[in-house]
Amino acid sequence: MITLFSEKKQLHPVKIWRNDITEVEHGCIQQAINASNHPALFSHIALAPDCHQGYGLPVGGVAALEGVVIPNFVGVDIACGMLSFNTGQAASDYTYDDLLDIVKGVKKIIPMGPKHQTTDRWFTPASEMVYEYQNICKEQKLTLNPNITVAATYAQCGSLGGGNHFIEFQENELGHLNIMIHSGSRNLGHRVATYYHKLAKEMCNKWKISLPTTDLAYLPTDTVEGKSYLNDMTFCSNFSFENRICMLRDILTLFADKNDKFPYSKDAIKNTPSESFTKNLGAINIHHNYAALENHFGKNVWVHRKGATSAKKGELGIIPGSMGSFSYIVKGKGNPMSFMSCSHGAGRTMSRKAAKEKFTMDEFESAMSGIASVDVNENHLDESPKAYKDIEQVMELQEDLVEIVHTLTPLANCKG
Repeated sequence: MITLFSEKKQLHPVKIWRNDITEVEHGCIQQAINASNHPALFSHIALAPDCHQGYGLPVGGVAALEGVVIPNFVGVDIACGMLSFNTGQAASDYTYDDLLDIVKGVKKIIPMGPKHQTTDRWFTPASEMVYEYQNICKEQKLTLNPNITVAATYAQCGSLGGGNHFIEFQENELGHLNIMIHSGSRNLGHRVATYYHKLAKEMCNKWKISLPTTDLAYLPTDTVEGKSYLNDMTFCSNFSFENRICMLRDILTLFADKNDKFPYSKDAIKNTPSESFTKNLGAINIHHNYAALENHFGKNVWVHRKGATSAKKGELGIIPGSMGSFSYIVKGKGNPMSFMSCSHGAGRTMSRKAAKEKFTMDEFESAMSGIASVDVNENHLDESPKAYKDIEQVMELQEDLVEIVHTLTPLANCKG
């Protein structure tokens, strides 16, 4: 870990889990220094080893604030996160061709990229969330966000999105078939984030608040605006959790159709309550873009994790690699210096545009050799494994933050 304290004006230090500061891009460092000068910042900024430049706070960044929330420190994909589910079935029960058929089935049934649902099979859970949200707003006299509607919610429930979002089938070291999903709150989260970032900028301008950059605009948590943001963020978190569970149901159904020995029947998949997947069946379903009130160094603060995973002592987490490398199930060590957090993945080494200019399809295909996928093409060249940091090195750099519980080898992959 490196502690960076600039000779220029800097209210708080930045702690980075890398061995060499030159390994971290300049834009990422500058963002962290700007964030360290926020008037409400508590203690320090923590950057996980996968850190890279984002908006406001670097991706892989953790910041604790006193009495305020910063929409840009959570980001536009509110509650983006990971789901991992060990089916308990032997991965060897499926051939490469079997998994390729499953991948094709996933691409047909789960909307990806900007696509929305064309059926109403997830209408009920989506509508129930919206009605509950509307009741909370009414009871607590909070702002009702016009972007949160039944129509918008069920159209996006059970959909993956694009970019680095993925569905992957893996084998753990015990030979079990594992399902991993990376997705978030979709366009709902983007609209909520954009709405409140604009509002935060307007309020800080009205109050004549001086900030290093308007990307750091904030909302006090004791105002109606701050409380409304937190309520909307909670809605997006609940939606993101349910979104991943709905996709898991669809995927498990495909496996049940493929193999009559699959340990879960189609009726069980349909009727199991969402929380039972995590409480009783062992699914790990977590967010890595959110803010939460936590106690650190004896003070209650709003911890913002942007592309960072909670790693409290004994807490299970998920750290994916690239689409051609290992992923990990980890257990947190509760390191106070990282605000009990760790990386959320490998982290990009370059922009999407740079990756498409640098890598060839031959290099992409070579890196994905043996992994069943229909997405090894020009459209996804920016997701080539070489566009990401070495996940094994990233894991070594955070040995004081987490311990590895399971190592997952990719077998098949779907990209949004």
